Amino acid sequence: MMTTRQRDWILLGCLWIAVLLLLPVGVATAQDEDPNQACLECHSDETLESEAGKSVYVKADELHNSAHKGMACLSCHQQEGANFEDVPHFTEYKP
Repeated sequence: MMTTRQRDWILLGCLWIAVLLLLPVGVATAQDEDPNQACLECHSDETLESEAGKSVYVKADELHNSAHKGMACLSCHQQEGANFEDVPHFTEYKP
């Protein structure tokens, strides 16, 4: 006959197994999200402006259908020497 303590340990073990089995599902979901979602939380505001008074609004559907499709905002916006006033934005793009 199983004691209450043994039963509790078995239930705890089953709970941990369930958590470990479901953990990859949460990781996969996070990776499937739009890498630009954090940026678009602010930049989807039509009134957002830079310190120079220039609009920094980004229309998500236009972004996703542009030459920038599939690119993470930070892949460019964190590069040294980027100048977003000029096109092309870089003298040398470093992916």
